[in-house]
Amino acid sequence: MLMGDVPVAAFLSGGLDSSAISALACRTRLLPCVTTAYGDDTGPSEEGNEDLSYSRAVARRLAGRVHHHVSVQPHVLDLEDLDAVCDLAAVGDDLRHVAILGNYRAVRDLGLRVVLNGQGADEIMGGYIARPDFVRNILDVRSPDPSTVRSLPASRQVPGLSPQLLSLRPQAHAEVLAYYRDVLTGPPLERVHRLLVHTQLTRVVQFEDFLAMRMSVEARFPFLDHRLVAWAFQQPFDTHVNAPARHGKVLLTAAMRGTLPTEHLDRPKAVFPFPDMRTVQASLAALVTEHRAELHNDPLVSSLFTIPADPAAFGPDTLWPLLALWRWHCKLRTTARTPVPA
Repeated sequence: MLMGDVPVAAFLSGGLDSSAISALACRTRLLPCVTTAYGDDTGPSEEGNEDLSYSRAVARRLAGRVHHHVSVQPHVLDLEDLDAVCDLAAVGDDLRHVAILGNYRAVRDLGLRVVLNGQGADEIMGGYIARPDFVRNILDVRSPDPSTVRSLPASRQVPGLSPQLLSLRPQAHAEVLAYYRDVLTGPPLERVHRLLVHTQLTRVVQFEDFLAMRMSVEARFPFLDHRLVAWAFQQPFDTHVNAPARHGKVLLTAAMRGTLPTEHLDRPKAVFPFPDMRTVQASLAALVTEHRAELHNDPLVSSLFTIPADPAAFGPDTLWPLLALWRWHCKLRTTARTPVPA
């Protein structure tokens, strides 16, 4: 993963996965590490940027072997942000793509072209088991019930869909559950993680690769090395998990004990940081209000979504997919009209 004709950097969120990669990679060379934080013209503050304080602690632990860079992201979103993360191969369904693109932009602006990314560890080593949505809709390792996974498809549904689209929901849900029931094998905990690998992880790698390429950066995923994935699934999956404590990645944690600060090993699983949701919601609501006529006149958008009459009353989980689909369709139609050179 460190081989190449150019220097290699690493993302450092302060979580276990990125911290482990950074700690191992810096053993052989000085490693540039990039952290995303939110702030304004005065810079980021550790208050409200939990990842920043954790990443700085790791950088201090690895002093002399890493060069820590902090990428400051704004809280406000505009159409330019939507268009920047618009991938014609798949509609962008997560507003964090803007911040992830900012991560890769920071790598590019440092003059770097390759970065190590911690994606994949959660899927192959039980990292999600403490997340509330995992407990509710996939499997509670403290009280395993294979039927819990039946609510998984509905839990991933985008709000604000039109009645026409919702009529297709039962069949789509049935296909996901049939795949889990009839194709995947092994104990329930291993099966649900294989389901995440076959569904969620492929999408994650796709958008990470797209966003990296947008910035002319190559993303590498050490945890998805085929040898490591094979090893992870060859272990009894229970060995990755401390069920009473609802802790995953037990083997990875044990391997990094003594290398990383203890507080990092015990840190609860966190998702990629969001900007301030109140500011983001206001930005998205303003965009829906400003472009309401265009949204209504777009045949694809109006057939798949119910356009909110009062956007300010809806959250980003409704407004972002609506706007992202509209910009995706605009880009698709523009591309279709572009003449092909003779």
